[in-house]
Amino acid sequence: MQFGMPSLLELGDLKSQLSLCKQLDLDIIELNMNLPQFTTSQLIMDEFIDFVYDMEKMLGIHLPETIDIAEFNPEIRQSALQLIRTVATHYDHDKVRHMTMHLNPGTYFKMPEGKVYLYDKHKDQYLKHFKNAMTALQDVFEYSEIQLLIENTGNFHMPFIQEALEIALAYPFVGLVWDVGHEAKSIDDKTFIDRYADRIQLIHLHDCAEGVDHLPLYCGELPISEILHFAKKRKIPVVVEVKTKDGLESSIDSLRKKGHL
Repeated sequence: MQFGMPSLLELGDLKSQLSLCKQLDLDIIELNMNLPQFTTSQLIMDEFIDFVYDMEKMLGIHLPETIDIAEFNPEIRQSALQLIRTVATHYDHDKVRHMTMHLNPGTYFKMPEGKVYLYDKHKDQYLKHFKNAMTALQDVFEYSEIQLLIENTGNFHMPFIQEALEIALAYPFVGLVWDVGHEAKSIDDKTFIDRYADRIQLIHLHDCAEGVDHLPLYCGELPISEILHFAKKRKIPVVVEVKTKDGLESSIDSLRKKGHL
């Protein structure tokens, strides 16, 4: 079973991330495109790509959390698709195993009766844009064999998000990221994740206690060993998504002491 680490804010560039990845003897680094050192312009530089293909570790790429492939404004929608296509066409499955994406629930209006999400109010239009986007991405992902993985972020209970997920999962190149901490904070994600457990291609593992997630492993409330048994049985890679160097190091040490790594 493969284990990986996220991009750590305190480390900086890829060389620093790689150094820790080697020190901890992990397999994957998930680069976060929200960070300025891992934006599109950086990821497609020849020097960066050469470094990636020379290093021994695999990469995952976490797309910007603001990305929205079904936005009503066509210029924004097309720029999101272009970003994904640009990155995906510069790599292949031999080095980048997956790209992780959040499903953006979009803007909401605060009305007397509560929040009204515009994607829900205009669901047909939203779903049309979403399906068109998935079709537009199909060729690049099928050619590169990179997996496009959608992560649960606490909104999988929304009916319009569930319908978008159903559309996405009809495409073979799409899978799910099961973020166990996000699920613990929003138990409503669990029903959909359980229904499509066979489409989980990656686990984001971190502990959670009293509504606070991304804690070091075995210091919170989650059944970490049970989750790892599920991952091992299905050969699902695990990114230990603890966001500090000390927390990540202690988490990996705990996994080794318990015989999981």
